[in-house]
Formats: sequence, structure tokens, C-alpha cells
Amino acid sequence: MRKIAVAMGLLAATTAVSFAKPDLSHIQEVLGGMKVEKAVPSDVKGVYELYIEDVNLPLYLSADGRYLIEGQITDLVNRVNLTENRQNTIRTNALDKIDVKDMIVYPAKGEKKNTITVFTDVNCPYCKKLHDEIPKYNDAGIEVRYLAFPAIATKTRMESVWCSKDPKATVDAAMHKRAFDTNVKCTGQSPVEAQYQLGMSFGITGTPNIILDNGQMIGGYVPAAELIHLINSTEK
Repeated sequence: MRKIAVAMGLLAATTAVSFAKPDLSHIQEVLGGMKVEKAVPSDVKGVYELYIEDVNLPLYLSADGRYLIEGQITDLVNRVNLTENRQNTIRTNALDKIDVKDMIVYPAKGEKKNTITVFTDVNCPYCKKLHDEIPKYNDAGIEVRYLAFPAIATKTRMESVWCSKDPKATVDAAMHKRAFDTNVKCTGQSPVEAQYQLGMSFGITGTPNIILDNGQMIGGYVPAAELIHLINSTEK
């Protein structure tokens, strides 16, 4: 979100130049060197979808390269939020790039039918409520995958959980305020920092934050029975 705010400020402070079609080299310069990967025609005439490296939120660009647009585009005829659909795809593509070894995973019992990816914080009370309901998800054939998002807990505390010898046991201890070794350090690049930055790029500001298989993001705690019903309904 901060990258987008900076980009919008830079664009506003730059003299507008007209183009027959989007000039990506110019846009990249205006955005302070952020890498513009491509611009593809959107469903709206004269508006392009802009793909910027490490920015996991949809942005749009006018065909003349003058206007950068941040917001929702809805097809009123088909009653489809085009921006939300693209955002869902962006999220699933980004999550697919994460090494499962850097997650804390609770496999489904029997056949895996669905997966939920949860940005969590061990000091978050509503994260604990979700954590205690993991068996209900697993029994329903839903795998639960944790990503770290230290919104309340410090990154150091979260790293002590993620990089412990037994992350599942440690996250359970942390959620239930039992003692665990808080002096554990991650070797090499911290998965907590990388996951936190990913969450920020999705626009996440709090926990728990749940992402379904189709990329739909649900902010906040939802009772297991209600979310399982939603997941099953989404499948149909």
C-alpha cells in the first residue's frame, strides 16, 4: 500500500505527457524506478491493467499514459467486479510462489478438498479462536496453512515460533500463553519478514486474514462452521 501511495504522489508531481499507447519506460521513471512488467488492455476501452513488480494490488493506466488509476472497476451489465477477480488471481499467484516449508501447515484428514491460507499473529486473540478450530477444518477436508503477520506480536517473537524445532507445538504454546523459547533465531532470510511484506502488499493490516483457494480474502475471524459453509458454497 505504501508503494502505491508513493507512486501516486510521484505521478501527481510529474508533468503529464501524452502517448498513443502506454509508454512503460516513462511510467517506470515516473514511479521512481519501480519495475513495470506489462500493461494489457482491460475490459474498459482506453484503460490498461498495469502490472508492477512486488505490487500485489490492481492498478490501471489510461491509454495515453497520463492517468494512473487505483480503484474498483465493476461490469454493471454482468454484475461482476473485474478488479476483485483480478485481485484474487494476483493473490493465488503470489501464494503459489511461497515454499510450503516456510508455512506452518495443518493437513486435512483424509482427502484434501480445500485449503485456507491464514495470515496469523500469535498474540492476536481472534487468531487463537481460529487456531482452536483447526480440527473442525481438518475434519471437513480443509488444509490450514499459516503465514506470519506480526500485527501485535513482535517480529522477533514470531520468528522464535516459525524457526523453532517444532513450529506446530510452539505456535500452540504461544497462542495459549504457555512458555516457549523466545531466543530462537532464524538462519538466513527470515520467512516472517517475507510473509509480513507479502501481507502488506495484499493490503492486510490486521489478523486473522484468510485467503481461500480462489484468492478471495476474508478479513477477520469467522466461525469455522460459517466459513466451511462458505467454502463449500463457493465450490458449487
